[in-house]
Amino acid sequence: MLKVYAVFCGISYAQLESFGPGYMIFTGTQLIHYFECSRRYTVGYVAVNHSIKQVILAFRGTDSHQQRITDAHFRRVRWPKEIKKCKVHHGFHMSYNDVADQLYQTTMEKLQRHPNYTLAITGHSLGGALASLAAVDFAMRRPALVERMKVVTFGKPRVGNKSYVRHYNSLQIETARVVNKYDLVPHLPPRVIGYKQEGGDIWIKPHPRYHHETVAYPQVDNKSNPKGPKGILPFKFSSKDHVWAWNVPL
Repeated sequence: MLKVYAVFCGISYAQLESFGPGYMIFTGTQLIHYFECSRRYTVGYVAVNHSIKQVILAFRGTDSHQQRITDAHFRRVRWPKEIKKCKVHHGFHMSYNDVADQLYQTTMEKLQRHPNYTLAITGHSLGGALASLAAVDFAMRRPALVERMKVVTFGKPRVGNKSYVRHYNSLQIETARVVNKYDLVPHLPPRVIGYKQEGGDIWIKPHPRYHHETVAYPQVDNKSNPKGPKGILPFKFSSKDHVWAWNVPL
């Protein structure tokens, strides 16, 4: 089932701005809203799939030089302000904040129209970071929404500090954070400057006999499992593994 979210993330790189609401972007999946904030290149879409009864909020990953500069701003900002000592990546926060109210309103309108549908928030790379922030934001605005929400990310960079990880995990949002083989991006920004990963890893792990195997590595006491991607030696990191998951291009 996770593979379909890789497809949803791949679709986020398509030129969806040329299509209107109702356009079929994937089997059974209708485009509801395309968003793009040119100021900080925050891009994605809201869609609905009636066959799986799900509203999908998908964030696109890094697709330009300016976005890579945004990715490189490692300075942290206090957020959510209600949570003591909780800090997140300043550039990611700015990018999400540009579209936060609009996306919350659009998504909630669709969920209210379909009260038996669930919400999937997904994203690749930078989009994965924005998906994490969106999940926390939505859960803080409407705690009951957690029961209908899941987050699936691919190649997601670290978003915040230890307090952010503790807060995210305390919300008990169903989360699948997929790491493909030796992808470098999930190891950035560096742990030595205080960044941590929330949720457990779903590692598309290299296998000596098969092309790969997919293994879940849950966190222990809000810390990444050392047997998962956390244990990859730096000289093995690869940017090539960042642009696909299973056989789906991202």
